[in-house]
Amino acid sequence: MTEEEGRAYTQELASIIENTAREEAKAVIDKAKEEYQIETEKLIAQARIKIKTEYEDKLNKYSINKRIEKSARSNQCRIKKMSARNKCVNDMVDTTGEQLAAYFQNNKEKYRQVLKQLMVQGLIKLMEVQVGIRCRKSDTEIIESIIPEAAQEYVGLLKKEVPRLAGREIKCKITINTQKYLPEYNEKETGLPSCCGGLELTAKQGKIVCTNTIDARLELCFQEALPDIRRLLFPSQLEKQLIYLLS
Repeated sequence: MTEEEGRAYTQELASIIENTAREEAKAVIDKAKEEYQIETEKLIAQARIKIKTEYEDKLNKYSINKRIEKSARSNQCRIKKMSARNKCVNDMVDTTGEQLAAYFQNNKEKYRQVLKQLMVQGLIKLMEVQVGIRCRKSDTEIIESIIPEAAQEYVGLLKKEVPRLAGREIKCKITINTQKYLPEYNEKETGLPSCCGGLELTAKQGKIVCTNTIDARLELCFQEALPDIRRLLFPSQLEKQLIYLLS
């Protein structure tokens, strides 16, 4: 091999080595770029997932807080509405009590009849030989006058409804408690005890009590009629539509 051939061969080998080195370097660089791209995309994907998760969490928290605020406002409105409705009904009870007190004040004979009926009802409930009466001090005279009539009517009803008692003597001693009267009707000052009238019957040394005051009977009537009162005062949307269609 001549010198020129050796030089050419050497150059050829050097060129082959250089090309091989370039190809290997390019392959390493390409692989590094590919791995970098994959890693970058992986990190970006993880960051996106993290950001999306954080955003969804914040959005959920915001949505929950908004629902809680809405529910709180709705509850407050509902409570205010219920309070206003209860006040309206309570005012109606108070107004009715005032009207009853005024009516009985101007109709003594009617009030006397009502007191007698309340006393007879109480006697029937208690079915006791000795009965005490609590009333307003201002009603003492009326109560004293109706005790014999009420006792006679009570005995007559017992004998009529229970045939086996027809031939027997039924004792009924009624006394007025002059130590502890019911409060008088208080029209102007609120917060103080007040009674529109009626009476309270006791037996067994006060262990058994039958409250038959006008206030108690009025409250009982209102409690029984409360659903109808609420429906008339505060009709539902459907009831409003029916009322509108029928009017």
